[in-house]
Amino acid sequence: IFDDINGVRNSCISQLANGQFVITGTLTSGTEDRDRIFFLWLDADGNRILFREPGNPMERAYGLVQTFDQGYAFIGSTSSRGNGQDDVLLIRTDIIGQEEWSRTFGGSMPDMGYEIRQSPDSGLLIAGSAESFGSAKTLLIKTTANGDVSCRLDHASFYTPVIHSVGSDVAKGDIIITYQPDYGNSRILLYKESAFPGSFILVNKKPVNQQGIIHDTTAVPSLRSYNYKIHIVNECGDTSLASDVHGSIFLEALPGGNNTRNLYWNHYKGADVESYVILRGNDEDQMMELDYVPGQVNIYSDINPPAGNVFYRIKAILDGPSQGTSDAPYSSLSNLAVVMESNGTDALRAGQLRAVPNPVRTVARITFPNPDNDAFVMSLYDLSGRLLRRSGMIRDDHCLFDRRGIGCGLFLLELKGRETYRLPILIE
Repeated sequence: IFDDINGVRNSCISQLANGQFVITGTLTSGTEDRDRIFFLWLDADGNRILFREPGNPMERAYGLVQTFDQGYAFIGSTSSRGNGQDDVLLIRTDIIGQEEWSRTFGGSMPDMGYEIRQSPDSGLLIAGSAESFGSAKTLLIKTTANGDVSCRLDHASFYTPVIHSVGSDVAKGDIIITYQPDYGNSRILLYKESAFPGSFILVNKKPVNQQGIIHDTTAVPSLRSYNYKIHIVNECGDTSLASDVHGSIFLEALPGGNNTRNLYWNHYKGADVESYVILRGNDEDQMMELDYVPGQVNIYSDINPPAGNVFYRIKAILDGPSQGTSDAPYSSLSNLAVVMESNGTDALRAGQLRAVPNPVRTVARITFPNPDNDAFVMSLYDLSGRLLRRSGMIRDDHCLFDRRGIGCGLFLLELKGRETYRLPILIE
């Protein structure tokens, strides 16, 4: 019994090769900010050789191992240094318990180290728990002899990374993906859905111990929407499960009758949308909030647009808690769409492309200006920009559109030749 060592918890004892003993654990005075690690060295008969308190206040020890050089490696947790609430704490001492160096591992949530062993290459094996990499998981860290991470198995193939939002970055002209950042020397792999639905191709990769943002510079958000998923590859080479697929918003702005502007966009994919905010301005750098619609709506008419060129964007307010990471909502911005000021000769704004009837139930008659009998190609797109049908060599000023094989919904009909005509059509 050691009467002068009080308030001990989570202690650990180890017998040395010479029959002596070392004990570590946490000294506490009832308030967590007074927690300290202690080191007690006893001879083979239990007599005290040395008592020391390595580390800082607000640190706890759960285990230790004597290393090949007769020093010690302590494992525990710290609230006084590192990244977050609690980080895994590794302290390396000499034979008399004097600290030589320390390392912390973890993220913004509580991460703890409970057991430690030395590997034959003089590295250290740490077992514990982690909450910074998804839900609470078992943590295994393999370090080098100087405490650098050589392998961290906190998720392996069972870890699912989280995308926060996917949106258009007008300044860079590409797509920006934000995600829940990982910690350590892992990599993030960004995959984009190809022209074949359900098939994804690798478009970017980066270390994930950086800010949780990655770009797809191959995307052209002004042409269509894009779907993405990410994988995490940890230091051990294990690849995580895929995140949920998230898709960007593609906005189409078209002139309507009575000087209105009609906006159509595809719904954001991957998260519930609380509302869509309509942004408008005569300058793409000075856009103001015009209105908003519920998250179930993806069409809007601007009945009183200003004169001149009018720019529009859609901002989706995403339901943050559905992402499992924050109570604060995330947002996704669409591409920038513009309706140019009419000069009286623009066929699109003059309403010279017509479909009768519209909505279309079976067949519609399409008429458009073609006084010189130029060759036109007719294409049908969904609101994500995906091509559904194409037919060419139309030389008259009219043709028939047969909706057979096309499901119900809102689509964009395009006739392209010397001029380009576009018209939203509704198929019922």
